Amino acid sequence: MMQRMRTFLCVFGVAILFLSVDIVVDYVFFYDTSLWGVIIADMPPTEIFMRCSGFLLFFVLGAIVCRIMRGIKRAEKALRDSEYRYRTLVENQVDALCRWLPDTTLTFVNEGYCRVFGKTREELLGQKWLSFLTEKAEERVQVLLEGLRVDPKTYTYVHESIGAEGGILSQEWTDCPIFDADGRLVEFQSVGRDITESKRAQEAELRQKEIAEKYLDVAGVMIIALNAEGEISLINQKGCEILECKEEEAIGKNWFDNFLPEGVRSEVKIIFRDLMEGRIDLHEYVENTVLTAKGNERMVAWHNALLTDEKGNVVGTLTSGEDITESRRAEEALKEAYDIVNRSPAVAFLWRNADGWPVEFVSENVETVFGYTSEEFVSGTTSYAGVVYPEDLERVSEEVKQFSKDGDRVEFTHEPYRIVRPNGEIRWIDDRTYIRRDEKGEITHFQGIVMDITERKRAEEEHLQLEARVQHAQKLESLGVLAGGIAHDFNNLLVGVLGNADMALSQMAPGAIGRSSVEQIEVAAKRAAELTMQMLAYSGRGRFFTEAINLSSVVEETTHLLNISISKKVVLRYELDDDLPAIEGDPVQVRQIIMNLVINASEAIGDESGVISVDTGVMECGRDYLAETYVADQLPEGAYVYVEVSDTGCGMDEETKAKIFDPFFTTKFTGRGLGLAAAVGIVRAHHGAIKVHSEPGRGTSFKILFPRSNRVVSKEEPDVVAVEEQVAGGTILVADDEEIVRKLATQMLEHSGFRVMTAIDGREAVEMFGKHIDEIQVVVLDMTMPHMGGTEVFREIRRLKSNVNVILSSGYSKDEVTSRFADEDLSGFIQKPYKMADLVSRVREAISK
Repeated sequence: MMQRMRTFLCVFGVAILFLSVDIVVDYVFFYDTSLWGVIIADMPPTEIFMRCSGFLLFFVLGAIVCRIMRGIKRAEKALRDSEYRYRTLVENQVDALCRWLPDTTLTFVNEGYCRVFGKTREELLGQKWLSFLTEKAEERVQVLLEGLRVDPKTYTYVHESIGAEGGILSQEWTDCPIFDADGRLVEFQSVGRDITESKRAQEAELRQKEIAEKYLDVAGVMIIALNAEGEISLINQKGCEILECKEEEAIGKNWFDNFLPEGVRSEVKIIFRDLMEGRIDLHEYVENTVLTAKGNERMVAWHNALLTDEKGNVVGTLTSGEDITESRRAEEALKEAYDIVNRSPAVAFLWRNADGWPVEFVSENVETVFGYTSEEFVSGTTSYAGVVYPEDLERVSEEVKQFSKDGDRVEFTHEPYRIVRPNGEIRWIDDRTYIRRDEKGEITHFQGIVMDITERKRAEEEHLQLEARVQHAQKLESLGVLAGGIAHDFNNLLVGVLGNADMALSQMAPGAIGRSSVEQIEVAAKRAAELTMQMLAYSGRGRFFTEAINLSSVVEETTHLLNISISKKVVLRYELDDDLPAIEGDPVQVRQIIMNLVINASEAIGDESGVISVDTGVMECGRDYLAETYVADQLPEGAYVYVEVSDTGCGMDEETKAKIFDPFFTTKFTGRGLGLAAAVGIVRAHHGAIKVHSEPGRGTSFKILFPRSNRVVSKEEPDVVAVEEQVAGGTILVADDEEIVRKLATQMLEHSGFRVMTAIDGREAVEMFGKHIDEIQVVVLDMTMPHMGGTEVFREIRRLKSNVNVILSSGYSKDEVTSRFADEDLSGFIQKPYKMADLVSRVREAISK
């Protein structure tokens, strides 16, 4: 607009000037040289007036044009000055200033903006300012810009940008929309201020405040601030713990009225008021009782500081308090303990770590034990080393040296030692000693509690033999429990071996391929079952079953098991008498003795090559010979059948020979089996004896003697599987937690025509019986099962149906199991492991009752 006005005035002025010049030239060249004369003489007055008026108008208009031109020049200068001031203001301000299109393209930046981002104006213009933001800030600002494009308005926000050298800047920006004459959004103008340092200072202040708050919470003492009225303005977490309240429950409460007992409340109030008014000096350390929110009293030691305002006026106190309740109680308990020690048989000592262990303190009751007074010890009249029995002093001194070498040790206990009283009486002492060290870790003192145990030592000696017998009985009992448990579990496994072998044989023709192998499996399983019966007998859960047996035959039956039980480098030789008289014995137990001796002989030979000899025969034994044997209590002279196991191993000395029959004794790294102690028990039960001969490096010989019998050995007939033809016989419930037992029993019974249900534990057995109570005729019940044992299951199913047939099945002996059901009407018992004929026979007997 200004530019158009200025152009119009210039054109108008030039036109007026041209007209005026034309008039002047006209008069100069066409009139008389006496211009004014001609004008006056020849021109009509009207023309003269007009011409003068035009002349005058020329000058007036010229003056107006000149004034207008001067105004225009002044306006232009003012505009240039204003633009200069604006540009100077924009360019020189510290804040960053920019203008940008709605798509964030920069159209103007000032020097401050260039300085912040380390780029020239040429590098920045045309760029999108979003590219200078951090990734996290860009996502947030994008959302903000979407809103500004929809609803343009002035908006202030803070975001993080990437500065000149890659540093992260915190900036506060104010965006202002710019509209054209039609009200359309054309640009945004933004002013940004760097608030990085102020933000860092603010964050540092927050961190300092957070540290201070955390310090208050982690401080191990109670911290409380009181205002001038005694109201709590600050309390830390420890304070809340001691006062048994929450922070909000304490803030604003009057300290004296709410947290001090009545006995000290008035006194502490007066001290606090005098302190606030400057009448007394600050109490830096005081102790008093506080009252918790739950009514409990605690003793607290205080350290106080005054709080002042900016003018130095006292406005409150800041106090730290340490809960010393427990330490006070400990001091009182220590005093009480000291009184108790002085009245007790325990004597407290404090010895200096020096030669002779001089005594620095001893409780007053020392004379009752040592016969010396406390003054005699403390004064140095006698030292502690001087009262220790001379034969024990060296050992006690060595123990002190050894214990002192351990830098982490704080206490130790001596083996009991003796002291000598002034009258020569010897007393036994029990000494527990505590070590005291200085800041360098050097031992300075020993603190000990000493007790007279003379009477206890005497009692121990008197009961030593009794205790040994008790320990021996306990070992045997433990061994019996272990053997019984193993036998029971092993019997469950043998059910699968023996039963499946039995099932296989029942389905194989006499001359079938592999039948002999299955028969050997059955024989081995029977021998294993006999072994478990031996373990049950040894554990007290079985019995010996004696019969007339041939000792050589027993050895022959054990040959296969012996060969696989010894080292491959050992040669096993047999010298067996084929014409032996019979002995009264349990073949299972005798077989176990032979196996035990052969295995021990193999281990005595070790990894070297050697020979083990097994001999049988008959010999006459006199009184002198029997006297040199083990278990030879009043054995009669006469003929004895023997089995002798000899080896070429390492042999034994006399000390080892004296211990070989002790329970659990072994010369091997780890023992196993029942050992020779079990062999002694078996031989004693057979009224026999054991003769041992051994020398180091020359091997060992064990000869087992059995009294001969006049009975004749019966020929053992091979087992005949007597299973009747498959005939349907009803429904049987088999309850056993061993899967192999359940499967085998199912096969055996189904093979014989029965329908079988199974239960894996006692609870399932009861549930299944309840569902099929009218179908199940016989329950084959294991004694040991999860959830409910056999006894509980028996009672539950009898409660559901009183006349149900129940056959107990167990790896333990019949006597032990059935004794629990002495008053019950059992339908039968079957010992694990069992064969198909045995199981089917028991079931049919139960059904036929």
